[in-house]
Amino acid sequence: MALSVDRLSGCIGAVVSGVDLSAELDDSTITEIRKLFLDHLVIFFRDQHLSLQQQVAFATRFSPLSPMPFTQPEDNYPDLLELATSANEPNKQIVGGGWHSDSTFMEQPPLGSVLYGVKCPDWGGDTQFANQYAAYEALSDGMKELLDGMTALHSGESYTIAPAPPEANLDRAFVEARRHGREVAHPVVRVHPETGRKALFVNSSFTTRFENMTVEESRPLLEFLYLWATQSRFSCRFRWQTGSVAMWDNRCTLRARPFMTRSTSSARRQCSESRAFLCTSIRVSLEDCLLATHSFIGDPRMGNPSTRNNVLRLHS
Repeated sequence: MALSVDRLSGCIGAVVSGVDLSAELDDSTITEIRKLFLDHLVIFFRDQHLSLQQQVAFATRFSPLSPMPFTQPEDNYPDLLELATSANEPNKQIVGGGWHSDSTFMEQPPLGSVLYGVKCPDWGGDTQFANQYAAYEALSDGMKELLDGMTALHSGESYTIAPAPPEANLDRAFVEARRHGREVAHPVVRVHPETGRKALFVNSSFTTRFENMTVEESRPLLEFLYLWATQSRFSCRFRWQTGSVAMWDNRCTLRARPFMTRSTSSARRQCSESRAFLCTSIRVSLEDCLLATHSFIGDPRMGNPSTRNNVLRLHS
């Protein structure tokens, strides 16, 4: 199968065409998709038509799946999670609004994710991705030397996406870890297990401090890294359309959805425990989106769109 590739920016991201993800893809096509995934860090597909079963089938070509922590799975799909927010709840947190890498509060964070847009508005909910290889490589030699030997602590205490009801059948170890704010250690500079390249591995959503340092002592350097790592020169921006699919490497990217302040959404996620690849399946719908004022998009605009997305996650 001949795939066509159009780069989305000079640093990260590519749109891949010439493939139907709902089909039973042969091994050579899966190998080619995985290579593009590793080369471009995040890849996008347009005009896809996936059922939940087809989404699961595609995801499992890369890795087994497992449930997201702290969340209530979808009925009949134990590895799927539905997320929902409402335009009538303007104060409710936007899913994925801030820069983050998925679930770094876990000892074995996801390898990657796949997001499928089931129904999308004409505007709103754009996603940015930032290349953490490039962010590390652009640092001074002195800063690299300092960070190479450091460890950061991550916590899921602030994790607020689609919390499960008390009666849900959840992993109690995750629940207790969250309740008590348990921290998990990861290197500040991570060596990618497949490419061998170094990448920054801290994020403002879950990183709390450096090991053997207080929060206050850690804050100046962490805040510098958060701003440094998300510069426009390291990033791309993806505009969703109905049928769009995004597949990103959680080990060397950050992502954010900073271009809206209100949404109505329902989402389903899938996670994998594999060391090779994490896949999450999400469905999101957005209505009455209000775009936030932002230097990239100008003044806020009002509208009445509706968006639904599916996401697949992969663990490393």
